[in-house]
Amino acid sequence: MNQIANYNKSIHLLLISVEALDAYFFLNNNINNFYYKNNKNISENEYSYYLFTIYNLLYTKYLYFITLDILNDYCNNINSNKIFKYINRFEYIYRKRQHNNTKKNYIKKRSIKQIAINNLYIIYEITGRYGFYKFCHYISIIKKC
Repeated sequence: MNQIANYNKSIHLLLISVEALDAYFFLNNNINNFYYKNNKNISENEYSYYLFTIYNLLYTKYLYFITLDILNDYCNNINSNKIFKYINRFEYIYRKRQHNNTKKNYIKKRSIKQIAINNLYIIYEITGRYGFYKFCHYISIIKKC
């Protein structure tokens, strides 16, 4: 049961990053469906299905180009406007989700920026070449935690 809690924590933060990137709400309905279903008790078989659904959600060229653009901008200028907007949106969505369920306080105030940037890089890697392999590797790392 503890492994599922670790999955939930990491997957929720990853989905918050996707939602922060998705300014036009193309993917928002799928994310909200995951949050609704994930609040219920689910078995490990159902969880595998949700992970596959999340992978399909992440594996879009739309997200690839957005993350590539933001990461390039971040590499050139750490204080860029794009990264500032992304981090603010990430923090807002995290606080909104945390307010709905107060038990899910994963992040301390000072590490929000670092987690947002790390998740951005993870999304970039998952949406790029060999994305399925990298997604499986990411899930296996979560499992070890």
